[in-house]
Amino acid sequence: MKKLIAEFWIVIGFMIGLVLFMLTGSLLYRSIQEYRENSLLVAHTYEVITSLNEIRYGILDVESSQRAYFLSDDETFVAQNEQKVNRLRAVQEQIQQLTADNAEQQIKVKNLSVQLELRLARLAQGLKTYQSGGVQAIHTRINAGESRTVMNGLMQQIQQLEETEQFLLNKRAAQVNDNFLQARGVGALVVVTSLVGFLLLWWKVQGDNSQRKNAETAVRQ
Repeated sequence: MKKLIAEFWIVIGFMIGLVLFMLTGSLLYRSIQEYRENSLLVAHTYEVITSLNEIRYGILDVESSQRAYFLSDDETFVAQNEQKVNRLRAVQEQIQQLTADNAEQQIKVKNLSVQLELRLARLAQGLKTYQSGGVQAIHTRINAGESRTVMNGLMQQIQQLEETEQFLLNKRAAQVNDNFLQARGVGALVVVTSLVGFLLLWWKVQGDNSQRKNAETAVRQ
C-alpha cells in the first residue's frame, strides 16, 4: 500500500513537472519572439534616424557645392549636385516608407517633404540667379534672408522627427532589455524544472533498485 502511495505521488510529481516544463517552454518561446520583434524595431528606428541625418548633412553638402560653383564657375559642381539632389529625394521617400506604420510620423514626414522641396527649389532659383546675374545678384538674394528662413524650417522639421524617433528608440531598447531579462529568467526556470524532474527520476530509480535488492536479499535468506 505504501509503495502504491509513493508511486502515486511520484506520478503526480512528474505530471506537475511536465506541466511546468510546458508552461515555461511556452513563456520562453514568447519571450524570445518578443525579443526578436523589438530588436527589429530598434534596428528599424536606427535606420530612420540614419536617413534623417543623411538629409540633414546632404542638404548642407548641396549648399556647399553650390557655393563652390559660384566661386569657381566649375560646372562639375552643378552635375554633382544633381546627383545629390536625386539622392536626397530618394532618402526622403525611404523615410516615408519606414514610418508608414506611424500616423503621427507620417504627418511630420509630409511636412519634411514640403520643406525639403522648398529648400531645393530655392537652391535651383539661386543657381538660375547666378547664371543670369552673376555674383552680385546672388549677394542680393542672400541678403534678403529668405533662403536661410527656409533652411531653418527644414532643420526644425528634421529635429522634430528625430526627437520622436529617439523617444521610440529608448522605449524599444528598454523593451528589448526587458525581453532579455524575462527570457533569461524563464530559461533559468526551465533548467530548474528539468533538474527537479531528473532528481525525481533518479530518486524513483534508486528506490526501485533498493527495493529490488532488498527483495533479492530476502529471497536468498
